[in-house]
Formats: sequence, C-alpha cells, structure tokens
Amino acid sequence: MASLITYSVQVIITHYYESRPPDIDNIIKPILDGLNLLIYIDDRQITDLTVRRRKITRVQTRSGIIAQALAKGQEFVHVKIDTAPAITELSE
Repeated sequence: MASLITYSVQVIITHYYESRPPDIDNIIKPILDGLNLLIYIDDRQITDLTVRRRKITRVQTRSGIIAQALAKGQEFVHVKIDTAPAITELSE
C-alpha cells in the first residue's frame, strides 16, 4: 500500500454530466472528505482547488482514460491531485 501524501496539494475536480447537473458546490465536500486517509492525511493540505462541470456531449479530450469514460455516455467525476504550486504572492 502506498503512503499517504503529507505535503500541500492542488485538486482539480471535473464533473461530466449528461442532463441537468447538481449544484457544483454539492459535489466538492464528499469527494475531498472521501480522499482523507486514502490519498492525503487531511483535506487541510489542499491549497488550490479547481472545480468544473462539463456536458458529456460537448467535451473533446486527448486523455485516454477520460475518452473511455465519455464513450460510455454516463455521468462521472474525474479527480486530479498534484503537488501544490509554490505560494509566493497573492494573485489578482
């Protein structure tokens, strides 16, 4: 079993939907909480968060795994976790 991430991370969540999507804020907390003690120690390690919604029929991608999921025509969520960017100054 791999070790848990102990450093600051950035998370990108993309919800691919077929019909009417739920409120975007309703999908965030369950996902981030669900990754506690599975990927990272605590979701307090997240310094950057991007959340997107995309209608399945309007998406083009070069990612093989996302293309496979899109081909099934069912709603899904893609979560990408990466090292957080260096925080050197506030962005505008």
